[in-house]
Amino acid sequence: MTEGTDEHILVSSTGARYHRRTFLRRAGVGAIAFGGALFSLTNSAKAAGGCGCCNLVYCPPTTSYATCTSVNHYLWGCNGTRHCACCEVKNSSGTYIASAYKCF
Repeated sequence: MTEGTDEHILVSSTGARYHRRTFLRRAGVGAIAFGGALFSLTNSAKAAGGCGCCNLVYCPPTTSYATCTSVNHYLWGCNGTRHCACCEVKNSSGTYIASAYKCF
């Protein structure tokens, strides 16, 4: 063997042999995947709990529930951990411009 041939080889607990760069590349990809999964779970949890179970266009709400229901464009209810009343308002061109909710 020539000098340096085996000095950069790592052996895993299963006996698999990896070159140092291959090992570091796989570890880096794993860390990036773990980080992506961690942040996506955090965002999903935040979105699910931020405005009851309503899944509003604007969360946090941009108007009060009383104001939203006085315009009465789109009303619905949902059941999560609590029952929630949900409301969204559209402008004349059909674009959502405000959201509100209240949970009981």
